[in-house]
Amino acid sequence: MKKWTLTGSLVIFCLFAILVSLASSTPDVSVLIGCASLGKGDTAVVSIMIEDVSNLGYAGVNLTFEESVVNVTAVSNSDFDSPPYIYTRGPGWVILEGGQLEKGLEGTVRLCNVMLHTVGECGDMSLLNLTDVALDDMMMKPIAVGKVINGTFTILDTVAPTAVTNLAASDPTHNSITLTWTAPGDDGNNGTATIYDIRYSTESITEENWAAATNAIGEPPPEEAGITQKFTVTGLSLETKYYFAMKTSDEVPNISPLSNVVSYTTLPNQIPSPTPTGTISLSSSPSGANIGLDGQWWGRIKTPDKIKDVEVGRHTIELSLEGYEVWSRIVAVTVDETSFVHATLTPNPTPTPTPPATGVIRIDSSPAGANIGLDGQWWGMQRTTPVTITDVESGHHTIELSLEGYDDYSTIIWVRTGETSYEHATLTPRSIPPLTPTPTPDEPLSPCEQGYKDCYPPWGDCETNIYEDNDNCGDCGKQCPDGYFCLLGSCVENTTANKENLATYYLKECRIYDTKERYEDARNYLLKARDVYKDINKSDQLLEIEALIEELDKKIHERDTDDLIFEGVIAVILAAIFAAIFAVICEYISKRRTKKVDLLVIVASSIVVFIIVFIVFIVFYLLRV
Repeated sequence: MKKWTLTGSLVIFCLFAILVSLASSTPDVSVLIGCASLGKGDTAVVSIMIEDVSNLGYAGVNLTFEESVVNVTAVSNSDFDSPPYIYTRGPGWVILEGGQLEKGLEGTVRLCNVMLHTVGECGDMSLLNLTDVALDDMMMKPIAVGKVINGTFTILDTVAPTAVTNLAASDPTHNSITLTWTAPGDDGNNGTATIYDIRYSTESITEENWAAATNAIGEPPPEEAGITQKFTVTGLSLETKYYFAMKTSDEVPNISPLSNVVSYTTLPNQIPSPTPTGTISLSSSPSGANIGLDGQWWGRIKTPDKIKDVEVGRHTIELSLEGYEVWSRIVAVTVDETSFVHATLTPNPTPTPTPPATGVIRIDSSPAGANIGLDGQWWGMQRTTPVTITDVESGHHTIELSLEGYDDYSTIIWVRTGETSYEHATLTPRSIPPLTPTPTPDEPLSPCEQGYKDCYPPWGDCETNIYEDNDNCGDCGKQCPDGYFCLLGSCVENTTANKENLATYYLKECRIYDTKERYEDARNYLLKARDVYKDINKSDQLLEIEALIEELDKKIHERDTDDLIFEGVIAVILAAIFAAIFAVICEYISKRRTKKVDLLVIVASSIVVFIIVFIVFIVFYLLRV
């Protein structure tokens, strides 16, 4: 049995070495097809090549392509005795096969040249994919293909926009002339071109002197073909004849031929005639008002004053003075005359203060004499129900009533402006449950209280009704009423002091369980204490609790890490012991047989046993965790 174990280990090792050798060796034979880019309607030739091949007797490929973009029309120039023909094809694919009749081909072999004809539009692209590649040698044995390189076929945009033929000039000024034309397309008269190049010169423009002409600045972008466009060339000299021409480009760019050439002469400089003006004389009572003319305020000019060189016509005069209303009139100005304006300013009206929007609240209670709280503000003993509260702002308000021996009362009341809102409260007497005294540590427990410890579940939980009264004390399973909670088996009032006592109890229990074996129990008590301190908003104690929890989490992590290291060391020791025992047994058996077992085999097998035993121990540890 041990012999078969050693032999099996060697066989597995050999198979693994063979698989690694096979996986690392990649065939060097490559099959590839070229790429092509050409214009719409043109034809291109690409080659299908086979590289680094030896004793090649047969080659077959399936060439796939986008039938809406390109079509295979012919094949030629094959290195095979029996070259490929287009006899098996379908929509978007063609099968090409070539064979050797006598001697196998070596090195780089051309399967064939493929003639491709464009059938799509400018910008279209198709992949040229080689699939189902099969190579055989002269003995019809398959040749492994290491790499297949596919190609692409792209239809380029080679069509330029058409030339503009109706360029016209009009609307001259002393320094500008306006041009109009009909927008050409991108490809001929279709689509939208990309950019205009408009130029001008004092000489007639031709293809030969186009580069020397001056570029116009700010040409508009081309519109869709057929739309009339306009552009004004500025910065020209007066009384000068200019020639204008333009070219259009697409995104490639393909540039159109030169447009028709037009000429126009700018106008001479014109001296404008003087504008007739007049004067406005302004005064006000009181004086010192700011002056505004047609919406423009003059700043430093104040009444009384004059405004000269005012254009003839109707104008709006405005006067503004602090504490007075703005004065405004329309004044007519005539040529070389003065228009007099006098304004008596009106003081601003004194605003009447708006009284606050308030109402009245009338509150009474049964019984009377309850303390009153309005929106959180308590009135004290001076004002108790019944009471009337005046000058209360309109809107929602919270009313609270408190009377000793009765439950607190709270409601929301709506106050309307100028009205009285009524609220009557019927107070509910407060029921105070009897309290079970908590025995002090110095007082001995009564027999009934000692029997209380025998209740099932154990004594100390007031919050459920599932306990069994084993001592007939009548206290097992009681529930605390509203406003009380359980503290060490007794119902106590829900006050901040009692809750601090509960948190102190949890911290005490946490310290009792602060051992490696009970870290989780101690952490649970810390979480309970943290919840209590959150409830009573004790921020300082919360920070201490969080620090304790963080410290305890570190202890738990260190304990678990130590356990893992200890278990790992034990697993390594046990695995080493098993491996050593296995090696001793193998050596003993080898000495008792005539055919010795190689020491390297024994060592390798022992290592395998060590790994297996170690893994088994790790699995058992993980399952236990």
